[in-house]
Amino acid sequence: MITQLSRRQAMGSALLSLSVASKTSFEDGHVTVSRDESDKFSLYYRMYSKDEPSIPLLVVHGGPSLPSQYLYPIVDNVDNRPILFYDQLGCGKSDEPKQKKYYSISQSVDDMESLLSQLDIPHVHLLGHSYGGNVAYEYVRRYPTRVQSLILANTSTNMRKCLAEYSRLEKNNPKFWETYACRAVPTPNVLLDAMRHGGRVWSGMDVVVDYVAEPLPTSSQRPTLYMTGKYDFGAAASENWHDLLHIENDVVLMNCAHYPHLEDGEVFGEIICDFMKQHDGD
Repeated sequence: MITQLSRRQAMGSALLSLSVASKTSFEDGHVTVSRDESDKFSLYYRMYSKDEPSIPLLVVHGGPSLPSQYLYPIVDNVDNRPILFYDQLGCGKSDEPKQKKYYSISQSVDDMESLLSQLDIPHVHLLGHSYGGNVAYEYVRRYPTRVQSLILANTSTNMRKCLAEYSRLEKNNPKFWETYACRAVPTPNVLLDAMRHGGRVWSGMDVVVDYVAEPLPTSSQRPTLYMTGKYDFGAAASENWHDLLHIENDVVLMNCAHYPHLEDGEVFGEIICDFMKQHDGD
């Protein structure tokens, strides 16, 4: 969710470096995605450790339209594996068409498939954070053979319920942000920067408020890790993932809220690395 921070939080975070990842070697560029057959747009991507031999990790950002740089710190805790990030249409360094008809979860799934096809990547471990987990989940539904494993981090099954819980907690807690959103104090500058550069045409949970995850068919099931923070504002809207797909590992990070890769990055990295290694050969 893209939201407002207090001036105090913003000033405190300004003390942090703008660096988003200590591993600075990456390749970036753009791929082309289509709408209505004739309209074409550009998606920005960034890949770290391209030449590592392991199956790549594709990381899908949330928002909607919160650009991917807030997830770049993941690379500091994942070794010996290519890691691919991209900005979904409408935010960051990707094009932002003004017509809302060009935005939907289904079209975002199409864009992800175009990205992997154009980069000639046959298989990935797929990590979706927050709303990005919903895009990842729907991608698995349509392209299960592409996905080696699925990692859902802080992802809700019911957007309307998640939005209601967010509003309730925010209304009743003066320290909502540092309690239920990001417990890293001050808020990391990389997250603030992503919020400042978020998309404006199609953003926030309101635009996907009617989304409710439906069960995956047996043919689409992939090894799945679900992670959340104990204090995550969306936890109450995430409780029924076990009814929708086979969860192999279910992890609650005790000192985290909605951004565990920033709140406890080393532990977050250890958990996802162990899971991916278990399924590299599947």
